Amino acid sequence: MIKLSDLIGKPYKDGGRGPDYYDCWGLCMEVARRAGIELPEFNVAIDNELRGRLINEQKKAGFHRLNKPVSWSLVLFRIWDDHNNTLWHVGIVLENCRQFIHITGNSFVCITDLKRGFWDIHLEGFYKYAAD
Repeated sequence: MIKLSDLIGKPYKDGGRGPDYYDCWGLCMEVARRAGIELPEFNVAIDNELRGRLINEQKKAGFHRLNKPVSWSLVLFRIWDDHNNTLWHVGIVLENCRQFIHITGNSFVCITDLKRGFWDIHLEGFYKYAAD
């Protein structure tokens, strides 16, 4: 069992890589590190359209899509704002494969059920990283 309780409640900050602040990718990097997985650095504090293209490039660089959630896999969400702009969000699936840990802007690190209405609707997919 990997200890995550010290991360719960940590605040959001663009580019946050810990230990006091995290953004969504920084949190994924830290949780994955604790699970023995080294994720590559990826700047998520960028324009969302560019982020979508970069995420596709990251998929080519070792992120493999899964059919279902697997412990410590990434969970990617595509969310549309009121102006129909695409916003991306990423979290990491926990050992029980029913929850994920994540953080969003102006919030704190938390654990959420994957099947929770809002997140379930915006689910783009699950990904596992396998460096070459």
